[in-house]
Amino acid sequence: MIDISTLREALVDGENWVIFDPSGRVLHDDVPRDAGPATLVVAPMTDAVKRVADGRVVGSMDRSGLWRVHAFVLNRIVFDKLGSGVFEVRDLLEAVAATGISWQAVPRRVMG
Repeated sequence: MIDISTLREALVDGENWVIFDPSGRVLHDDVPRDAGPATLVVAPMTDAVKRVADGRVVGSMDRSGLWRVHAFVLNRIVFDKLGSGVFEVRDLLEAVAATGISWQAVPRRVMG
């Protein structure tokens, strides 16, 4: 669960950004150079992804175009629009989009 009030507390000393993992734990990674107000830091999907039917593997899934979310980056502007609340990851993605702010994706290697 991602608690917006807890993340907002990380905006101390004039900080404008919070970076956190999908569990809501604040990270001390650098904010990506190209971060927008709402950014997903992503890495290519490397897990084996299989299609299963009736307990049997029936095929492999194409992973091209699939990315794993490493971290979320939110700007103070987004926190002001969200107010407060506790969200599951999917709900947070939808709540931010509902504010009119679009999510952008930045590959993890661009961080710095």
